[in-house]
This record gives sequence, C-alpha cells and structure tokens, in this order.
Amino acid sequence: MRQVDSQEEPKRHIDLLNRCIEVAPYLEPPRQCSSPTLWHEDVSLQNIMVSDDDDPQILALLDWQNTSIGPLYLQFCDPTFLEANFLLPGEEPSQFFQRELLENHIPLGEEAKRLRERYLESLNASFSLHDILSVQYADQQKMLIKDSGQSWGTRNGIISLRQGLINLRRNWSKFGLAGKPPISFTDEEIAMHIEEGAGWNGNLDFISTVMDSIGMSQNGEVAAEEFEEKKRQYEEVKSRWITEMEERYKAAGNDEVVEDWGLYWPFRYPQLGF
Repeated sequence: MRQVDSQEEPKRHIDLLNRCIEVAPYLEPPRQCSSPTLWHEDVSLQNIMVSDDDDPQILALLDWQNTSIGPLYLQFCDPTFLEANFLLPGEEPSQFFQRELLENHIPLGEEAKRLRERYLESLNASFSLHDILSVQYADQQKMLIKDSGQSWGTRNGIISLRQGLINLRRNWSKFGLAGKPPISFTDEEIAMHIEEGAGWNGNLDFISTVMDSIGMSQNGEVAAEEFEEKKRQYEEVKSRWITEMEERYKAAGNDEVVEDWGLYWPFRYPQLGF
C-alpha cells in the first residue's frame, strides 16, 4: 500500500540532504530580495471572508497562526487557489507531475491561470516586485530550506525534495549559476522518480474524482446547508473504498491482517477521518 517506497528509506533522504548541502552555496539571492517580510502562509479561498452585497469587499483573512517573517524572495509564492500545478489542453509540461485536468475542471483551470496573470501584473504595478519575481531559483531555495527539513515527516515529502534538486540540476545554466552543477542523477534514479511520481499523481487524481462525485470544491468546500448531506456521501464513498481494498487484499493472497484500512485513505488528515 506504499505510494512511494523511497519515503521509508532513510538512506534516500540522507543522500538528497547531502546534495542540498552541495548546491546551497550557489543560491544566495540578491540583497534587495532579502528584506524581512510578514507572510500569511494559507491564503486560500476558505480563509478569505467577502461581503455579500452588490459591491463585495474583503472583510477579513482567517487562519493567522502560522504567519511568519522571512526573506521576501523566500516568502513569495502564488496563493493556494492560484497554483498552476496542472496542464490545460494543448499545453506542454514544464515540470514533472503537472496533472491533466478532468474535463469538467478545465474551465476552472483556465480561470485560475487568468487570475494568476492578473495577480502577478497587479503586484508588479503596485509593489515593484520585478526583482523578486525574476529570481528564477527562488523555488529551489524554498525546496532547500523547507522541503529538506520535512521530507521525512511529510507524507511522500521525498518526491518534492528530489524534484526540486532535479529541476535545479536541469536548469543550472538557465538560472545563471556559476560553473558546472555539483550534483547529478543517474538514469536509474530519474526512472525511479518518474515511477513514484506517477503513483503520487494517481493518488491526486483519485482525490479529485471523489471530491467531484460528491460535489465538493477542490478546496473541500461545500455550502453550509449541504454539509450534513455531503458528509454522509463522503463517508459512504470511504466505506465502499475500504471494503473494496479489503477484498482486493484478500484476493491477492495476503495473510497479514490490516487493522485499520482508514489510515490509507488518501486525504489530508487520515488521523481525523478525512
């Protein structure tokens, strides 16, 4: 039932962390991009309160407990609801693990990309963020500082850490970094990474299918008056999935007893039942 075998191999994590140490000295950003900046880490649709009238205004932002101060280049990122980790029809992938959208999600994807472009244009016009936006390897710094510290504790976190290092190695010259990249990946390592990433993507597709069948948004939102009914539908889907997994497991001839199949339910908080 493992989604990513290498997640459970300490030597794999240690190897990637050593590669992080090797590339870190090359990634010091320009001084003007390092000013201390207050940052809300979860600007998502469910945390933005908007007035319900003819002239809607933002009334409040919720969920401030993880707010932090850090270098601007490291803080800057797209809001959760504007992340473009998917491919629209006809687009060529720019990185591993960009998912093709389900057909009925394509209009939402198109709208998200339009909003993202407007968002970046607005930031540049209002706050002169050109320097920060032009630090092409800012995402790699985030990978080194954040992903490297939680690859072991985060479910399947080793994938994003490895992907960041592969992207850095591949785009070394594009980022204008000096000399030859001090790290490399064998063909076998790349093949393993692609295989594990495909399994991870399949898991995300499964989640999207479940949410779509229930009528939940991609952020897990439902109307307040529909909550109890959606919760009932969700629990029915989960119950059917557990039953099916038990049957498949036994049919495959496995004798080991799995006491709680719910732990393998691939949503964000399995310990809470979601």
